[in-house]
Amino acid sequence: MGTRGLKVYRHKGRYYAYYNRSDSYPDGLGLETLYEVPRNVSKEFEEWVRKTREYVFAQRDSQELDDPDDPSNYVSDEQPKVDPFANDIDWIYEIDLNLVFHVNSQPLFRLDNMPPDRIFVKSISFDRFGHCALHKNTPTQFRYDWRAITPSGVISCLQSL
Repeated sequence: MGTRGLKVYRHKGRYYAYYNRSDSYPDGLGLETLYEVPRNVSKEFEEWVRKTREYVFAQRDSQELDDPDDPSNYVSDEQPKVDPFANDIDWIYEIDLNLVFHVNSQPLFRLDNMPPDRIFVKSISFDRFGHCALHKNTPTQFRYDWRAITPSGVISCLQSL
């Protein structure tokens, strides 16, 4: 039995999911998804993001993602989750076109600075609760580091309006 997974693109609040029947571990489908993303931030990366956004948006009404006979590929307003009891999905690799790379619905890497393949595979780990997380030795430059605006930052923003 193969390790099932999804490759997902997120664009304009929608999730475009493509089913993978086997070899969905980080060193399989994970690397395949990683290799799709240009490694250097340049015009090549910007062009790739633009073309990928156009391609994904064009897929919203495609037969491949809206086939009642094959629900394994689909478009959704909800982020896919790993749930072995509900969907038999073991791994999810999400290219969020807002420049975030998620693994199993957790934001782990910056899309505009993806790690080399060896670091990518070694960086994918789990926290003590079983959630996908970065390994403690993952280099800082590759980590996705989202920060919320602090309450004082929100007040400052509102006062400037």
